Amino acid sequence: MTAGSLLFPLRLVRGIRGRLRTFLITLAALLASSVCLSGVRVYSYVDENGTTHFTDIPVDESEVAADVMTEDFYDDCGENEVQLAIRDEDGDYAVYITNLIASPVTVTLHASHPEYVESDIDFSKIYRIGEGKTEPLGYISYSDGGVFELSFTCSIGTPTFDMKEYSGNEFIIPFYGTFRVTQAPGGKLSHSGPASRYAVDISMPIGTPVRASRRGRVVNMKMNSSTGGPSPSFRPFANFIRILHDDGTSSIYVHLKGGSAMVSKGQMVETGQVIALSGNTGYTTGPHLHFAVQHNNGVRNVGLPFKFAEIGRMPKWGESLTGR
Repeated sequence: MTAGSLLFPLRLVRGIRGRLRTFLITLAALLASSVCLSGVRVYSYVDENGTTHFTDIPVDESEVAADVMTEDFYDDCGENEVQLAIRDEDGDYAVYITNLIASPVTVTLHASHPEYVESDIDFSKIYRIGEGKTEPLGYISYSDGGVFELSFTCSIGTPTFDMKEYSGNEFIIPFYGTFRVTQAPGGKLSHSGPASRYAVDISMPIGTPVRASRRGRVVNMKMNSSTGGPSPSFRPFANFIRILHDDGTSSIYVHLKGGSAMVSKGQMVETGQVIALSGNTGYTTGPHLHFAVQHNNGVRNVGLPFKFAEIGRMPKWGESLTGR
């Protein structure tokens, strides 16, 4: 999971003698999405279990097409796991970031109208916040009137990944059994954004064991949802587990069954270890697993191409994959 851009509106209102006397922090984190305004052609098919699925490639001439908006799964830092705090320190307001994720994160602060305040915060800087750390980012000391919004974007890991040394061939098929690819890397239904460009969707019944595709550490997860449906409005309800690997890449497993986690945040897992059960949570047209490999580019987590070791290449739409 974004996660993604977490917006915490901070409203600063000029008070007596121009000092900052009131502020409001909205504690609801808004999960940002990357949405393309142009629709794409989407086709449906019914599998042997009677479940309807949607894909951007027609299965046969009897399929029904529909126009939908593209959507990108982007949940870098989860819900309230990276937190913004403003503290009154003798009339000046100190800005702090707390990282509750089991990994370093990078954070960039944004101000809608920085001209309204005096601040020593460098809004062009990428801040690195260590695991479990609370770091001061600077002060906001004076308002020139008006209202502005202070927000931040966050990405898991650190931007130390070297693409020249990345082979992408260290991943195994992340499940047991044989199931069909319903959306391949680059799929236009929901894999067109930077985070999911190389993601793959595999149709499978709820309760299928999902295993770690590569050794690493569980750095973030959401497993408390039982809600899903074929609309972007369901997107925040997706359960997921993210595993960070030694080279700085991470793999993410999405739409998992609520309460099925067999690992915990901070735990090291081995290649092939079962981490949870597949589900149908979040933005989904039917039970399936969404799998992607990503890295932190300093601004956000972006997708990477990968190869499944069992087939020696990236998966293709419509093919059956077998995990053993």
